[in-house]
Amino acid sequence: MKSSLSALTPHKTRNALRALTEMKLAKSTVRSRPAVLRLEPCNVCTLRCPNCACGAGTDPREKGFLSLDDLNFVLAQVHESTIVVRMDGMGEPMMHPDIFTIIRQTKSFGLSISMSTNLQPPACDETDEFIDSGLDRLVVCVDGATQSVYEKYRIGGRLDIVEKRVLELVARKKFRRASKPIVEVQMLDLPHNHFQIADVRRMARTWGINKFTITGADPTTKNARLPKNPKRCFWLWFVVTLGWNLDYRSCTNAWSLPWPDLNMRNVSIDDYWNHLYLQEARKYNHNRGSELIANTPECKCNRCFEMLVCPMVGDYFCE
Repeated sequence: MKSSLSALTPHKTRNALRALTEMKLAKSTVRSRPAVLRLEPCNVCTLRCPNCACGAGTDPREKGFLSLDDLNFVLAQVHESTIVVRMDGMGEPMMHPDIFTIIRQTKSFGLSISMSTNLQPPACDETDEFIDSGLDRLVVCVDGATQSVYEKYRIGGRLDIVEKRVLELVARKKFRRASKPIVEVQMLDLPHNHFQIADVRRMARTWGINKFTITGADPTTKNARLPKNPKRCFWLWFVVTLGWNLDYRSCTNAWSLPWPDLNMRNVSIDDYWNHLYLQEARKYNHNRGSELIANTPECKCNRCFEMLVCPMVGDYFCE
């Protein structure tokens, strides 16, 4: 990803290559460290997206916001190996009152930042802040070309607000001759909006964005056999995922699940990355060879459809 090149160093490059090798070899104990940090600024949102535990109101966790002290605590532990920080989670990042300060502090550690947003909160009007904060990549969620289709998933959201703010940001970037943030429009391919994919693509292009992507919300619709050896899980070898309160999570599809019930304040990133739980999860991903993971219902790894470690029977919940 071009937006991440500025954060590369020889050490980080070697670490990422080592992680790739260890993933391909399915090493359960690793020498590499996380190359990507998935960090949740908050778990609050004004929209009510039905396939989101936050929007649906089923996230059992306490609501809260990442503190600046906790941010610095995290970055001090991960910055030497981490290349990209993804600022998103169960909530809407732009709801955090200090989101642009968070971006600035993260950039001061020499990291690349990507953030996903529905572009609805009032703070999204601060167009120059997106540029001045140093944000590298802004992913804007647009799931319909008309308000009636858009709001079927982004319940409570307004498409005209998204359009207005994207146009303002693109125009401001052009006026200031700024190359960043890269603006990407992302569309969830859902049964009710599939017929509008071409329309959303055309609409987004007229806005002057840099990139348009389509992502599936429910991989259970694919026809796939249970393989003897599932594909490797990128999260278990490359990405450390942290909630706003510094609780570790196995991946982005497990924000509302308590496993592994560890917190960075008590378990450092170095200890966590080769913790028994992570070693067992990697074993399970390799050949389902961990009874600990198989018998832990709070863990997403034993029912992960994306990695095809179990039959696709339909209980996938997009988080």
